[in-house]
Formats: sequence, C-alpha cells, structure tokens
Amino acid sequence: MRKIIAALLMIMMIIAISACSPAVVKKTAEVTPETGIVLPAADAPEDRYSRNTATLYFRFGTEPYLAPEERIMNVSPDSGPEEMLVTALLNGPESRGGILTSVFPTGTRLVSVSVNGRTAFVTLSRELMNRLPDEPENWAGNTYWSREVPLRRRLAIQSIVATLTENCDIDRVQMMLEQDEGNTAGLRLPKSYYMDASDTTGLTTPAERDETLLLTPGNVMAIVMEYRKTRNWNSLYLYVAEKDPVSGEQKVSYQDMVTRMETLPRIISYECAGGSVNSTGDRATFTVTAKVMTSGNRVAETGSGTVRLCRENGLWRISMDMLASWPEE
Repeated sequence: MRKIIAALLMIMMIIAISACSPAVVKKTAEVTPETGIVLPAADAPEDRYSRNTATLYFRFGTEPYLAPEERIMNVSPDSGPEEMLVTALLNGPESRGGILTSVFPTGTRLVSVSVNGRTAFVTLSRELMNRLPDEPENWAGNTYWSREVPLRRRLAIQSIVATLTENCDIDRVQMMLEQDEGNTAGLRLPKSYYMDASDTTGLTTPAERDETLLLTPGNVMAIVMEYRKTRNWNSLYLYVAEKDPVSGEQKVSYQDMVTRMETLPRIISYECAGGSVNSTGDRATFTVTAKVMTSGNRVAETGSGTVRLCRENGLWRISMDMLASWPEE
C-alpha cells in the first residue's frame, strides 16, 4: 500500500513540475489522427521574432562600389541572423529608385550557413556561376565587359562579406559552392570564379572585408573630388544629394549641374583630410586643399577649405550648393 501511495505522489509531482516548466516550441510536422494528412510545420509565434535594424550592401548604380541599405528585419528564432541576411541580399534591394542593384545571377539560392568561431561558411547554389542577363557570351573579348564581369563577381562576394561583418560577430567569410542540387555539403569556391587571369587555379580562402569597395564617408569624398578633377559630370551627378539638407531645395537637373560646374576653376590636384562625423551621424566634415587652373590660365593654391557630406537615406552625398561653392577662384 505504501508503495502505491509513493508512486501516486511521484506522479503528482511530475505533473506539477511539468505545468510550471516553460513550454519549448518546436517547428515540427504533425499527422492528424482522423485523416492521416501531414500538416506543415508551424511557424514560430510572432512574439518570438526579434526586430533588428540591419545594414545590407548592394551595388551603387553602375559604380564599382557597394552602398548600404538599412532595413528592419524580423529575425526568426528558428534561423540565425546570418541566414536571414544572406537571403535578403539574394532577394535584392527593396527600393531607392533603382540606384541600388543586386549583382547575383538569377536563381542563386542560399544552401546553408554555418559559423565556426568568427568565420562564416556560406554555401550558395551553382547558379552563382552563371552570367547575368545582360552579359554577352564572348565578354572576355570586349574591353568593357572584360572589366565589368570580374568586377561584378568581386562585388557579389563582398556584398555578403560586408553585410555579415557589419551585422554579426564575424571577421571573414568562406564562400562555398554546392556540389549537387539539394546537397548542403559545399566545396570551397574556386578562384576561377573571380576570373583573375593572374590567379585562376585552386580554391579560395576566407574573404575579409574590403573597405575600398564601400561608400564610406572618406571614399565618397575622394570619389567626389576625383570626378570633380576629371570633370566626369555624369558620374558625379550620382553623388549629388536629392535634397539640400540646409535649404531644402530639390536636386537640380543634370544640365543645370553641368552649367554650374563648368564655371568653377579646373582642379589640377587635391588632398583631403579629416572626415569627422557629427553626433547624429548625418554629416561628415573634411578639410580639402587643391591646386587649380584659374581663368587666366594660372596655377593657384586654394588654401584649406571645409567641405561637408550629408547622409541621405543611408548614402553619403554632397549638396549642390556645397559642391559648387568650393573652390572659389
């Protein structure tokens, strides 16, 4: 009798403990006993998702650089942030008037992501090796495409590296390529992917963040000054702010910008220093000096001048008034 009472008490304790324990939600399939139909795995409840602001990197127009796009992402507890970020990159940018573009071939899928220490291993589907829709078959024999195709592939991998290193505790990314469709065990990406004639044999090593490809304040200032020096107005126009942060005026037309820029002294050489960002993160200030050719065909030193960039929808740009106000003749 005592044994029976002890057993009943043990069962009651187990039930009480189970009632107090937190529920563990698992995403598993169920079979209904009435029909035998297998129901799909249930998604995690919405209150288990975490909302985070993430910075993703896409190509900036046709420029050889990557620009940031900030967006709010719902991170599921059933998948790591690395998986969510890479998937978002493969899906492409959300908006911004088409100025940001993806550089991944159509159909490229994420096969798997794993992290070991501070290295991420990202396996993509074999579509990664395909050409983009506008790339010709004989691109290697064309001057433009022989530069453009390898650049696109560098930017594609760096978009993943820059995104993961900026949002996660990761220092480098080993890119992998799936062996067969549905096989999550990938092989290291071959060096031939980059189409670098000097090094096409063997497999790639983990890639690190390349700041020279990112539109940081310092890089944007150097780009603006270089286009200003070479009078490459078409490319410079991409970096003009859509709205002046001081006056609120909208961006001038391309022809109006060219007319204003043609009246300024021609820059022969320049130096940029500084790049301090203010506390709100929407302005970066530089000290710039230059040599210019005056209207009298004389070379003159400008002395130091203050040039500021403004942050507009996550992109560093320069207002038209700031661009046209320096250097003075």
